[in-house]
Amino acid sequence: MKALEQKTQWNIADAPLFFSERPAALTDPDSAQSVAEAVEELQKEHGLPKLIIIDTLHRNLGGGDENNAADISQFLMQIDEKIRSRFQCTVLVVHHSGHADKARARGSSAIRAAVDHEYLLREDGQFRVLSCTKSKEHEPVKPRWFSLQRVALGWQDPETDEPMFSACLCEAVEPLPTADGVKLTRPQRIALEALRVVLNLTADREGILGPASRGLTVSREAWFGQAKAMEITTSLASDTVRKAFDRAKDRLMTLGLVVAVGEQFGLPPSPDRQDMDGQSPVLSATSNGQTGHTPLGVSVMSGGQVVGVRSDDEVF
Repeated sequence: MKALEQKTQWNIADAPLFFSERPAALTDPDSAQSVAEAVEELQKEHGLPKLIIIDTLHRNLGGGDENNAADISQFLMQIDEKIRSRFQCTVLVVHHSGHADKARARGSSAIRAAVDHEYLLREDGQFRVLSCTKSKEHEPVKPRWFSLQRVALGWQDPETDEPMFSACLCEAVEPLPTADGVKLTRPQRIALEALRVVLNLTADREGILGPASRGLTVSREAWFGQAKAMEITTSLASDTVRKAFDRAKDRLMTLGLVVAVGEQFGLPPSPDRQDMDGQSPVLSATSNGQTGHTPLGVSVMSGGQVVGVRSDDEVF
């Protein structure tokens, strides 16, 4: 949470964001009713919830068996009756993928059959890829790529006095193969991702809505500063960092993935690949070792505030 505050400059302490202290047995009607009552108490001050996240399905199944269709049906029925229909909000259920088949949710097929939308979050090298694997009412949105960006917390380890770091999930440029089939190197990928980040930050400052990465340009120094912060090289030598950046910049321009407008740099028009900003949910980063989860949404969108979100293994 501290890293998210540092990255976004949001004051999360004042946000209508709440965490449970324990999981709930959502196959049990009384336990599900307790969750609903807790939401109602928060609703009195903060209004209707917009999103409730159940993390994870297994942790909040009570005595149920995720391989048993009857138990899963009871779990989903309690969510529908006690939470989704009652508060007219989106419910996101985080669930593990299978042990043998990482492309599908673990357990009963009744899980996937019941949800409106299903997204698979997988690890691909240094990236996290979010893909829509089911969409009930429309065509699946295109995959979105993310990376974990290190964030300095401004804190020191009380034992070693070393600075402490965490990470935030940041949207990344998909590492597409080049025209001749050659994939980008790590520094080239980071440089391309850094340019996208700076372009989006520029769009935010200028109040530009919608897809922002095409049509804008930024200075070389702004681009270099972001690439350096994203560790385009592990070297701490300034000259080495600049040389790594310049090599990546020149290669990206040669490949046509970056264009120069005078002393400014930007992304070329891309008629074949549209940005998908605003068309798929923004999810928090999973912690290390938790990739491969399948977020499952039982969703009806409505206005209101976030009143229940939980990371790790607890639910609200």
